[in-house]
Amino acid sequence: MLKARIKQLGGVLTMSVLKKCIHCGKENTKIYSDGCCQTCHLYVKRGGIFHPLPNKGEVKLDDRGMYICHICGTAHDKLGEHVRRKHKILIASYRKQFEIKSTQRLTSDEYHDKMKEHNLKNDAIGYLKK
Repeated sequence: MLKARIKQLGGVLTMSVLKKCIHCGKENTKIYSDGCCQTCHLYVKRGGIFHPLPNKGEVKLDDRGMYICHICGTAHDKLGEHVRRKHKILIASYRKQFEIKSTQRLTSDEYHDKMKEHNLKNDAIGYLKK
């Protein structure tokens, strides 16, 4: 289904057709020849793969150890950040909607280790105890 967006530019009404991205469903006036919006197009261009959506209650990782989004099927090292920015959903709502336990980590091992090392190096624990 195509929709139109009407804007007034310098006193002249212009109309642009909104098309849906084949991956995320976002309505946009700029859809690339592969049927993707700019975000999805760049994700694929950078080597990203659209995975089958995980079932409710299960958390899946891709071959790089990144978590797969239940909404769009993209893989991210910080899934909570992706969900908040791309889908405009708080991580608590995402967890509830897809029945993910609050104890389940949603960051890749690589990112987790990097942050753990950073916190130890900068004595983040000692700082928090003050």
